[in-house]
Amino acid sequence: MTGWIGVLLVVAASGAMGTSASLELRRRVRDLEEGLELSGRMRMEVCVRRLSLPQVLQVLAEAYPRRFPDVQDTLAALPQVPFRLLWSAVVQAMGLCPEAGEPLAALGEALSRGDEPERAFALCEERLRAAGERAARLQEERSRLYTALGVAGGCLLAIVLW
Repeated sequence: MTGWIGVLLVVAASGAMGTSASLELRRRVRDLEEGLELSGRMRMEVCVRRLSLPQVLQVLAEAYPRRFPDVQDTLAALPQVPFRLLWSAVVQAMGLCPEAGEPLAALGEALSRGDEPERAFALCEERLRAAGERAARLQEERSRLYTALGVAGGCLLAIVLW
């Protein structure tokens, strides 16, 4: 009886590992979509409303409180620390996947350097869209595969250990 329970536990744990890998693919797609949404919101605030970068950060914190929880502390450090460094720290603290975080960090760098905003936003959004398409394609191709491989690997391990 305990042998069967052990087999069941091994198969279930392996299936959970496969499901976890599948969920990570979904999270990447969601992070990239959110990064694209953030970039579009920033574009509106910078190019249309003509807000300064600290004001944009405050607007984003109000619109996305889950992603920007400690923005007041960050803005308090602004006179001593350049905006580009603060923005990089904020993007890193957001917990986005690297494919979404890197273009957003580069966007903050370009904007704080004084690059043309429209061009910086276009480049960021192009990178996010391309990464989003790749991630969506990868999710579609591999999502079920990872779960199935986890369960199959668990069955194989159970047979070997039996």
